[in-house]
Amino acid sequence: MAYFNALQIETRDIHQLVALLDDDCSGSIGIVEFVDGLLDLKGAAKSLDIHVILRQNQLQMRLIQHIEDMVEQIAECMEIAIHHLDPLPEHSAAIFGAAFIRASEAEGNVPGFK
Repeated sequence: MAYFNALQIETRDIHQLVALLDDDCSGSIGIVEFVDGLLDLKGAAKSLDIHVILRQNQLQMRLIQHIEDMVEQIAECMEIAIHHLDPLPEHSAAIFGAAFIRASEAEGNVPGFK
């Protein structure tokens, strides 16, 4: 606990600390992850560290925006394609139904009739 106090890490932050140290996202941390992670946390954040994080965040935000744009384009294309589908005329069901009955009559097995 003295080491955590020296790092100014309070016990209520332990879950965040474990998540931060869990490099392989396994849900637990091994001794190597623990020691390496705590050594990385030693000392104050340098300006370079903060700028690296900001830059990574900017790149991720651009990627997310690009994905959102692509999804919107796909949705627009689907909407156009659906709009241009030529629905069957209203009377086509009757035409197809009559054709089915004629074909079935020719075979002698009209559904519902003997």
